Amino acid sequence: MAHSKCPKIFVIEDDRDIREAFVSILESEGYGVESFADGQKAIDRLYTAPEPCLILLDMMMPIMNGEEFMEHFHKLPATILPIPVFLVSATSNAKHSGKMGCKGFVKKPIDLNALLMMVGEFCKKNSKAA
Repeated sequence: MAHSKCPKIFVIEDDRDIREAFVSILESEGYGVESFADGQKAIDRLYTAPEPCLILLDMMMPIMNGEEFMEHFHKLPATILPIPVFLVSATSNAKHSGKMGCKGFVKKPIDLNALLMMVGEFCKKNSKAA
């Protein structure tokens, strides 16, 4: 696996078309991306390094949904920099994502410009500390 200096983003989304679109857009902007079809695969991956600068999390998924992911995520060993998690959902809202412990909320369908601005804000800020 190639280790690049670009900030890494995790995309946790069970819908293949949406997941591939996120990966394509983020990679075209110069980010490293790892994608997962369910929360369990992402949790398993978070036990290995390097950590992502940002996690984009779907709510409704098989095996481990967004809420279950956040329950496990909060039990992970502490990181030097907290990893911001943004809930990406058509069915949830910002208030619910806050209760789950997410840093923010992105409504589906996605406003790509707003998404890229948010990603840039977190990943550029955190990558300087790495």
